[in-house]
Amino acid sequence: MSQANRQLRDVHHDVHLTESKQYSIADARRKLPSLVDEAEAGSEVQLTRRGRAVAVMVSVEEYARLKGNRVVFSEAYDAFRKRFPAAG
Repeated sequence: MSQANRQLRDVHHDVHLTESKQYSIADARRKLPSLVDEAEAGSEVQLTRRGRAVAVMVSVEEYARLKGNRVVFSEAYDAFRKRFPAAG
């Protein structure tokens, strides 16, 4: 996928939030191949235990996007302080 297509997909995903499908862990065990297909196709698949969401399956592409180029807070703060030095 080209960089431009990835950026377009990311903007589209951020603007149009998808509704997650929920499955109990017991159901997920029985339907795992189809749930993997759903996640691979771009759907979020929530796994629940006793009615409470405990995990989410997403595609590898979505995982990479979410995990992507994060800046460590201390580095961002140092850069901010250099750009905007304290007066006085």
